[in-house]
Amino acid sequence: MSLGNVNIEDVPDDVDIFDQIVMIENSSVEKGFNEGHQHGCETGKRDGYNMGYSMGSHIGMEIGFFHGFISAWSILLNDNPEVKPRIGSVLNSLLDNLKNYSINDPHHDNLVTDLRKIQAKFKKAISLMNIGIKLGASEQKEDLSF
Repeated sequence: MSLGNVNIEDVPDDVDIFDQIVMIENSSVEKGFNEGHQHGCETGKRDGYNMGYSMGSHIGMEIGFFHGFISAWSILLNDNPEVKPRIGSVLNSLLDNLKNYSINDPHHDNLVTDLRKIQAKFKKAISLMNIGIKLGASEQKEDLSF
């Protein structure tokens, strides 16, 4: 018996044509999975990099703003004898928190928690000084979520 160009009698007995069809399907599924996984990894790394860059620059600008705020107000308040001592202690505490903030270690466990503490100290300072400053974008976000 013959099917087109293939003579069925030439096919060895231990080869099952249905097993080969199933194996082709399995190998196609596995190949598709591997290609999809590789594409997902590449896309995820690129998206993660972009998100990290954006969030890092935002946090850097915020930390820089806090440093500038403390520097400017420390100079202004040193010349004023009517300043409450509590304001100076809050500004010094905020400066200490900023100095201890781990800006060079992105894998630090308390990175977000420490940033929230700094933001809370800043809000406390502007409240004591009776200044109307809004934090902008960070005040709109309730929490960083990944």
